[in-house]
Amino acid sequence: MAPDISPQHEASGGGDAASGHFSARVAAYGDPAEPPRLSTVAAADEAGLLEALADAVILVVAQAGGAIPLQALREVLDNLIHAGCEGAVVTVLDEGNTVRVSDRGPGVADKARAVLPGYTTAGRAERAVVRGVGAGLAVAEAALAREGGTLDIQDNLGGGTVVTLQVPPRVLRPSPRAGAVPTEPLTDRQLRALLLVVEHGSAGPARIARELTVATSTACRDFRVLEDRGFVVSDDRGRRSATEDGLLFLQAVL
Repeated sequence: MAPDISPQHEASGGGDAASGHFSARVAAYGDPAEPPRLSTVAAADEAGLLEALADAVILVVAQAGGAIPLQALREVLDNLIHAGCEGAVVTVLDEGNTVRVSDRGPGVADKARAVLPGYTTAGRAERAVVRGVGAGLAVAEAALAREGGTLDIQDNLGGGTVVTLQVPPRVLRPSPRAGAVPTEPLTDRQLRALLLVVEHGSAGPARIARELTVATSTACRDFRVLEDRGFVVSDDRGRRSATEDGLLFLQAVL
């Protein structure tokens, strides 16, 4: 689903079930001397909002060159269901390596237990929207830890919760060839494969094939194209990581 994003400078995120409209704000900080880029993601229901918000935030993090694991982002964003998406604001900082997800919900009373597998305060309504309720924050914390990152849960000023995801900056692998970034366009599928590699930090053809719903052989062919253009490099396990040229290409075309 393509996220519905429009400029927004004042209104806070939130849900209005009566009007059938739910929204959340995304604030992306780049140059410290410049104000953040603000946008609003909107959908007709909570499930649609969570899906569109995940798409929007993942794209912002990827464009910034951040290394926040995709799985951790999705799990924390899904956790907004506990607040009914009320006052939902996502802030992207540190070139995409820090993401803060805040809301105006009831808050998290027991923050230590909130990251334990199986712990949940979700009722029937929340379970109808988000699958796997009770493992999200634990999964997010584990995914961040694998990247040397952390998950922090704090009370929001005036009520609600702020969850901060943070990882060290990614160390870019040098491109195997020097020179300008190639200008030849990629196919839509190849572009999505490159974006997924950036989102995951590194990925093999089987994972990309599964997420793009294509054959593994097709993902391998796309990886060969990306490697030929110097956008990804392969390790001894066959996992591909984005090069600096790959990130520069994404920043140029997205």
